[in-house]
Amino acid sequence: MKKFILSKVAMILFSFCFFVAHAQNGDDIFNSLKPEDSDFYTIEIEPSKRQLNASIQKQFLELKRERMKIIEAQKNKENAIIQSDEAKRKKILDERNALKNKMLGKTNSTQTKNENKSVKEEKIEKEIVTQKASDSKKSEPQKTATAEEKSETKTAVKREVKTADSEKEINEAILLREKFINFAMGLQGTPYIYGGKTPKPGIDCSGLITYSARNALGCSLDGNAQMIYNKTEHINISNAVPGDLVFFKAPFDKRISHVGIFLGKNNGQNDFGDQMLFLNAASGGKRTGVIISGMNERYWKRTFYACGRFLPTF
Repeated sequence: MKKFILSKVAMILFSFCFFVAHAQNGDDIFNSLKPEDSDFYTIEIEPSKRQLNASIQKQFLELKRERMKIIEAQKNKENAIIQSDEAKRKKILDERNALKNKMLGKTNSTQTKNENKSVKEEKIEKEIVTQKASDSKKSEPQKTATAEEKSETKTAVKREVKTADSEKEINEAILLREKFINFAMGLQGTPYIYGGKTPKPGIDCSGLITYSARNALGCSLDGNAQMIYNKTEHINISNAVPGDLVFFKAPFDKRISHVGIFLGKNNGQNDFGDQMLFLNAASGGKRTGVIISGMNERYWKRTFYACGRFLPTF
């Protein structure tokens, strides 16, 4: 009897540990909050991959243009400051030279009027004249201007390099996001399986993210939806860019229980209409598995929690 009780206790402990470990790795928001028929749109015409790619490319291009305008405006502002400083330096130099020439002119006039000056005074005046001739030969204003021109040229080159580097960084950020999104969208139609981390036999929402990030980018985002959220930079949905992540949580959930990939505006002719889209692995509702969903669908509107970023932006 004692052995029987111990074996039962051992089975219960094993089952509990298995459940806890499984729960840590899996996500299913629909277990916490069952969907209603009115929670989701009836989608007969979905956006094609071609439409989605075109829409995402358009958004990236618009964002890049906006960013480059900001960079160009900053460059123009720096140019205006430099030109203003240059004008001030030139004005000071001209005033200094004018004052110097005026003083030397007065000295020469005094020398003409006073022929009977002492030897000491004549010596001082000769030194001033000699200094004037030396200054004229050295052409200090020209040398200074030349040095300033060289400095300005170097600064302009640096600004051009900075602009080119900024555009390169933007292009690299876009490329990373495209790789991530395109790989994940290639999994559309994959069936949902709780705790699934690979397409076969199936995948859950966090599995979609971790599998895509690892295979498309070599990036480790392992864990459930909450763990993934903890690894991201938390941003406002209004600042979200395609490739960012959207997180969902049922009202009574202690942790985030769903995650998807933000795709941005829906620009295609389909049943989603004018709203933001995301890619996710759903276990319930009218459509299941890896699908496109709308942020305005009733279920997702009432469970949306936050937006996170793990990829570089611009």
